[in-house]
Amino acid sequence: MPLDTQSSSQSSSSAALDKQLNADNSLVLNTNLSYFQFSNTAVRAVDLYNCTLLQEIDLTCSVQDEIHIAIQNCPQLNLIKLPINCKAYIHLDAGKLLPNLLIEGGVSHIDACWKGGRFLQQHSTDKWHKVMMGPWADNLLFNTSKAQQDDKFSTLLVINQLLNSSNELTINPEKMSGQYDLTFVGISKLEQLNLSSTTTGINSLSVLQSDRLLGVNLLTDSRINLCHIDECKSFQTLSSHNPIKTLKIANSGLQNNKNELVAGDQVSSEKRSLKINAQLNDLFVSDCHFTDFQLSHEAKVQFIRCQYLTVVDLPRTSQITCEGFVPPDLIGLTEVKINESYIKQTLPDVLKGDLQAWELMKTILATAYEKEWASLALRTLLEALNAGMDPSEVWYLRNVIYIKNQNRGSRTNNISVKRAKKGLETWHWIMDKDLAEDGWRADWLIASKCLEHKVYGLDKYFKLMSVQVPSTTFAAPFLIDWISKKMTQFEPIAVKFMAEGLESSPQNSFYINSDWIHFAKELMFFEEVKETNVLINNKLLEQFKKMQSDCFKVLKECLEPLEMLQFLAKNFSKNTVKSRMSLLDLIAKPPTSLPERHMYRYDESIIKSDFIALARELLMTGRLPV
Repeated sequence: MPLDTQSSSQSSSSAALDKQLNADNSLVLNTNLSYFQFSNTAVRAVDLYNCTLLQEIDLTCSVQDEIHIAIQNCPQLNLIKLPINCKAYIHLDAGKLLPNLLIEGGVSHIDACWKGGRFLQQHSTDKWHKVMMGPWADNLLFNTSKAQQDDKFSTLLVINQLLNSSNELTINPEKMSGQYDLTFVGISKLEQLNLSSTTTGINSLSVLQSDRLLGVNLLTDSRINLCHIDECKSFQTLSSHNPIKTLKIANSGLQNNKNELVAGDQVSSEKRSLKINAQLNDLFVSDCHFTDFQLSHEAKVQFIRCQYLTVVDLPRTSQITCEGFVPPDLIGLTEVKINESYIKQTLPDVLKGDLQAWELMKTILATAYEKEWASLALRTLLEALNAGMDPSEVWYLRNVIYIKNQNRGSRTNNISVKRAKKGLETWHWIMDKDLAEDGWRADWLIASKCLEHKVYGLDKYFKLMSVQVPSTTFAAPFLIDWISKKMTQFEPIAVKFMAEGLESSPQNSFYINSDWIHFAKELMFFEEVKETNVLINNKLLEQFKKMQSDCFKVLKECLEPLEMLQFLAKNFSKNTVKSRMSLLDLIAKPPTSLPERHMYRYDESIIKSDFIALARELLMTGRLPV
């Protein structure tokens, strides 16, 4: 606590050091003084390092709005004085010692660590006017603030040790003034914590890293805004006489009911219950190993990565959100938030054929229809399909995701089986551009593989895709080239896809774009297929040759007449026979877009007679006139 007397030599020494501020008004202090008082009003940051004798530091002179103080290896420091109007940020490393520290003045943020404990707290709205850290004994910490009468006065109490012998602590002080945030950190022997009905002014209660804590009972007459339980491995019950605005329980439920650590695979088989008897606005349960959960009153509930939770008992009127895992009791009743790390974590079990993991994965993927998640969902479905999951289930789920993707304003789960099997008669995924390429490819591969397994409705939809993929502005540049490479390697499904697309294209010229035309140009003069290639059967070879014939029809329909002749001239030497056969066809049946004569005096378009003359010239000489 503050020293009663200070020597003049210490005061003069501290004043001298005070003048040595850095350009940014900071000071690294390494002193053997027991008391240090600043006089420079500009001081805004102080690092206290290895000040082994320092007991008190006074920065009340500072006029800065924010003050930053870092403390390391200052074992005797027990008082820091700050301006009441500042918002200080305190960083404390107490090493092996339990902190016993009083901070007077404005504190907005404090984080501290020592052997056996650590915490970080940020004031919810503004600042604390006092921070007290130390052991608990006979309400000593509460009684020190009795003189303060301002109800707006805010105090943070951090308890790091119980000095009494009992494992149960009941807080039952007289009526306190002001507001208190109460935090227990690393209390290894605490099993039961009670706030009596006379306890008032508690804004928040946190119990952290207290392995033996079983329960918390809040009988306080005032409403608590936040209750936070974190790293309390034995925790089982919480009850409250009055409503709690927000309850957060994290990293808890890791022990069995006998307070013995559960090791290895036993964690997943032990029953570990959490019972909440309180009125809550919001409840967050994250990264906990509870298997059973019971809530007495309706609330907005979020389960985040609670992968052992199997039994859930709560009012059906509660709003429930799951992230990372959906308990079986909540399937179909909850909104699911996508968690990519959980999908990646669960996927190996799916790939091993774990049907339970697959059921849970399906629940999560059915909600992954927003544009930022659709690509991940499709890539995951493809991996599941490759691992041997039922193609009909995969395609059904793909259609559910697609239907929701197209109607993203509607989050309904009531998609009929008939509609999901049939899907939609469109192909136009809405995906983030950065992720879309992988998503489009995954969808094409899913459709291809499911078609090979003769999944219901795929043959018709695959034909639809063959026409609509080339017409999709963003997808075509990626997919046409990628699928055509598969086709020229004579992958049957790719040949089928491109053949059906080409066959439909002359009758659907609206769908033709530059990427499709580029493909048709490349394929038309693709080098002759060697029939000795044993990987190519006769049916596939016929289909491939027909595609080359269809390419000519596409180009004849879509290129300008003169551009068509220039294309044939460029490739004349590459395949003279095919070029001449194409020219003969053009001479016999010129493009229907050619006019018989110039319509206007200054019309520069080529007419049918000129086109035929140029085609004959190319047929005879192999080149067009300059």
